[in-house]
Amino acid sequence: MGELERLKKDFELFRREVEQKMEEFEERFHTFDLQAPDSPMVEEEPESFQTQFIPGVRPEVIPESVPEETVEEQEEKPAFNPPPSVITPPTPPRKKEKQGPSALEKVFAAALSIVSPVFHDLFDFIGKIYLHYKKEDKLPVFFMTVGGIVAILLGSGFLLQYAFSTYFVNLPESIKVGSGFAPTFALGWLGLFLYRKKSLYQEFGSALVALSIILNYLIIYFLAAMAAGTGQVPWWEYVLIILNTGLALGFAIWMETRVVAVLTLLGGVFCPLFVQTESIPLVYFVYLWFLSVSVVWLSQKIQWERLRDLMFVVVTLTLEGVFWAGYTQVDTLTQVVFLHLFIYLFFYVLLCEKGFRFKKSLETRDVVWLAGFVVVLLFGLYQQFEFSAFSNSLAMVYFLNALPFIARTVIGRKQMENILWLVFVTVSATLLALAGAIWLDRSLINLFWALEALMLLYIGFLYKSNTVRKEAFFLFLLAIAQSFDTVSGLFITWPSLNFEWMSWVSIVGLALIANLNVVLIGRMEQEIIEGEKTRVSIYQEIACILTPFAMLLPLYAFFPVWFFYPVVLLTAALFVTKVYKKAIWGRFLLLCLFGWTLFHTSVTVVDTIRYAVWDELFDFQSSFAFVGIPFFLLLLYGIRNKVRKGKKARLTILLNISLLYFVFDYILIGYFFLGEYVANFALLVAVLYLLLGKWLQNKIASALGFIVFGLLFLAVWDSILLTGAYHFSAQTLYGKIAMVEIGAALFLLQSLNTGYLKQSLYEKPFAYLRELFYLLIPVIFLSAVNRNFPEYLTYAFWVSIIFPYVLREIIKKRSLVWEFYLLLALATYYAVQSAEIYVFVTGLLVVFGLHLAKNGFGKKGHKHATWKWFFSYNMYFVGLVLMLGGFEFVRDLSFGFVLTGLYCLLLLDFRKHIYPIRTHFKVLYILAITFVILGCLGAYLQSPTYPWLVGCLLIGNGVMFARLVYTRKALFVNQLADKTWHFHFILTQAYLILLYTSFIEILFDKHFHTILTVSLVAHGIILLFHTMKTKYNFVNKVYIPIFIGVLVKLFFLDLKDFMLVQKVIVFIIIGVLLLGSSYLFLRLKERRVKK
Repeated sequence: MGELERLKKDFELFRREVEQKMEEFEERFHTFDLQAPDSPMVEEEPESFQTQFIPGVRPEVIPESVPEETVEEQEEKPAFNPPPSVITPPTPPRKKEKQGPSALEKVFAAALSIVSPVFHDLFDFIGKIYLHYKKEDKLPVFFMTVGGIVAILLGSGFLLQYAFSTYFVNLPESIKVGSGFAPTFALGWLGLFLYRKKSLYQEFGSALVALSIILNYLIIYFLAAMAAGTGQVPWWEYVLIILNTGLALGFAIWMETRVVAVLTLLGGVFCPLFVQTESIPLVYFVYLWFLSVSVVWLSQKIQWERLRDLMFVVVTLTLEGVFWAGYTQVDTLTQVVFLHLFIYLFFYVLLCEKGFRFKKSLETRDVVWLAGFVVVLLFGLYQQFEFSAFSNSLAMVYFLNALPFIARTVIGRKQMENILWLVFVTVSATLLALAGAIWLDRSLINLFWALEALMLLYIGFLYKSNTVRKEAFFLFLLAIAQSFDTVSGLFITWPSLNFEWMSWVSIVGLALIANLNVVLIGRMEQEIIEGEKTRVSIYQEIACILTPFAMLLPLYAFFPVWFFYPVVLLTAALFVTKVYKKAIWGRFLLLCLFGWTLFHTSVTVVDTIRYAVWDELFDFQSSFAFVGIPFFLLLLYGIRNKVRKGKKARLTILLNISLLYFVFDYILIGYFFLGEYVANFALLVAVLYLLLGKWLQNKIASALGFIVFGLLFLAVWDSILLTGAYHFSAQTLYGKIAMVEIGAALFLLQSLNTGYLKQSLYEKPFAYLRELFYLLIPVIFLSAVNRNFPEYLTYAFWVSIIFPYVLREIIKKRSLVWEFYLLLALATYYAVQSAEIYVFVTGLLVVFGLHLAKNGFGKKGHKHATWKWFFSYNMYFVGLVLMLGGFEFVRDLSFGFVLTGLYCLLLLDFRKHIYPIRTHFKVLYILAITFVILGCLGAYLQSPTYPWLVGCLLIGNGVMFARLVYTRKALFVNQLADKTWHFHFILTQAYLILLYTSFIEILFDKHFHTILTVSLVAHGIILLFHTMKTKYNFVNKVYIPIFIGVLVKLFFLDLKDFMLVQKVIVFIIIGVLLLGSSYLFLRLKERRVKK
């Protein structure tokens, strides 16, 4: 069908739609006793006012008066949408403006033009009914009527199915399924009739033909499923598939419609899915090749290249899936032959035009397809030949495949553009490189990829082609990826290396090529564009990583003792050079390697000292290392300080090193003479260093003092490990002394700074240390109780919260408040763990004692910023006691949850008298709902111990929910009050659903899903009747999800689990309910309007 015919057909369709809408427009005007304006299709203007027609420019008509649109007209106005396939006259050419739709827009317009005529009349009819009911404010009637009709239709269908399965049992299955061809042929005949009847119905007729083809494939699939159990595929199934595919192809050629063309391709390619055979025979590949040729010819005839692209994707994926999965009967040689047939067919489609004449240039999309098919050919052959180290056959096949591209590159150089010539060069070089690599050795294959990448990079710079340089980059990344297997083989026996010379040569070659890439990029730096800088950085990163790796690998394998020194030299050299200035990650990895070698060497030295005898070590090094060095450095510092008074900053390092060595002398000599008791003198040494830091104005000395102070903690830790206990009385003597010294230091360091040091830097840290001393008092109390009276530890936690409470009132430290809440949380946790009534009683006495001491129930006490959360916690703690009491004494999970929910609702109702919950009652409300839902789920999952008691509590919760809903109590009154009430109402409905779901489960176990489905529909209908009052307009947020949930449950769960009789009953009951409710809604609406 030509473009002119399509334009005429679309214009005829558009004109008929405009006339129809004008008739409806005149009818609406007559209802208001107004005269409709003349039709714009026949309107004539005086000669003086006529405008000249310019193609692509619509004349502007200014009427004398334009009537205002009513609300109904504005709502009905979007119902008319012109067909998307209407083509407007072309606009005059302008400066640098887009002329005509893009290719993507044409594809979308064509797709919409296929789909929209099929459903346009149906949607238009439904839209008119919808607008009619919306205009009269009766949308619920519309939805219930449509739902009722659909439900009754489905019920009737299941009823017919039940009749067939009951009264026509002896009829063969193949006849039942095969009888489906009769309606599909009738549907196809109707499509052909409409297609030939009138041009207006051609799109609709072609859509019906497409639907007929789809149904034919579906029936063939079910017929094949019945024959699959025999183990053989009957010949008539292949005949049916070929006939249906041929029929689809003929219709696609005759009608020139894209839908049928796509169905032809997909239905023919996926033939194995229809026949359901375990292996695909040889005839399928012959059939698929001829089908591909036919689809290519069809795409050229209907001028739709997307069909060709779809064929490329579908056929390629099918072949790869069949060959790789072994889902075929043909041998390897035949598979290779068919792989070449398909790939060279694709090459022909991409590279040739008008017979066998080669194209002079290719579009970007075709170049991508060509590269993809080359990759498919390479890896397909690689997989088929089961690659070995010296596979001469595969190398020969690659070489033979390279010959056509080489011939075209040499012979047709003048007949093609430079970019296309470079593409041929790339393909030829790739095939030759792979052939050579496979011919030599597998481990060297990455070098050929890398060399080819270097060649492409040079060609890309030579011809100033960024595309070729991108190919070189990705090819080089492929070479790196090919090396992972080789590199991983070296580290199989780590920490020793499985060194192989061939693998090392491969890595050295990659490193050399990577550096050549960096040098080449540096020479051609002026050719680099803005978007290429990322690739340049990656080149440098790879070179910076591979270079040291290749150099250090043999050194680590053969000279591990000397490995540290070349790492240091190489690190310094690479950080000095500017060749890898953009290799940030490469330098970082090299620095990590340097750190690892330094750490490894240091660990070796430390292990030597640790396992040596202290006497020998001390006697060997005492005269110089531990005693002489600090004094020598201190003497040098004094002398140089006298000579160079102006360079004290450079000489201070000598003083710092000497102070550090004095610490080493104290530790080593003291440990030799005193053993672990050397740590007990750490407090004296630490204070001495702090004083030296003040006197010498040296921060390093003060820092060393704090480090020495850490020896006290080391002594305590050593004592704990030795005794296996944490409390004070079980520690060793040096551990007890260290604990006392730590406590004294925590309290006295602030006084030392205030009295002598007077350092502002230490003011806050020392204040925090004294604060820590106060925080440790409850910990010491709990430790003593745990040591002497462990059975009363849970009671001690409640008593311990008194300490931070009282201290907070004295010294006003915020950390004590945090400790108070932490101890409160721990006390609650251990009370829950113990589940003892006396522990809860103790907790209630302590917390409400403190509560009453601050008048926590009143407004004045609750305004106390420090303890307001504690006062609120007490209210929740009572609920926790009730819930755990229900769990422990009634032994019923659901009872505890429901009782706690009722308590929360009562607090919510009496919130005016309980001030701590007034500022965060929303949290209490959410907790109430959560506990009630958990109680319902608990009752649903496990039968309650006292069902009547749980039922009464559930009813009580329901009463409280209803009271809150209809009185709107306990909801804050501000701008969001209505929204909050809506949310409350929705949650109440959710609670009701859970409630009657639980009762239905208990009372009607066998028919639970049936009754629940009908109950949910009835619930949604009741909520829908709420909308007759304006204040319940928001209820659509409830009944719409309920109806959607019923649909999901019905079609995804019930249809699978229900028996056929249940399906009939449920659908018919739902249909009757919806239709009856629709009628009742209309009657009540009319009465309400009359009143």
